[in-house]
Amino acid sequence: MLIRQAAAFTYMDRRCENIIQKNKFYAEQINQMVGDYFFTCDSIWLADHMKNGNGKIYVYYFDQRSRIFC
Repeated sequence: MLIRQAAAFTYMDRRCENIIQKNKFYAEQINQMVGDYFFTCDSIWLADHMKNGNGKIYVYYFDQRSRIFC
């Protein structure tokens, strides 16, 4: 239940009432969710498993879009 609440808080906006904007917003959120699931979660999982080794582990989080993809 806690995970569902966290996901709803992260990916939903209940204040959006304009149906066109709402559809665009949710399409962007689905894109973000899929990226988080396939890239971010796997990266964190790998870093978590590699931390027991001899080397140092660094994790970077970029929240600004590259101009290449705009």
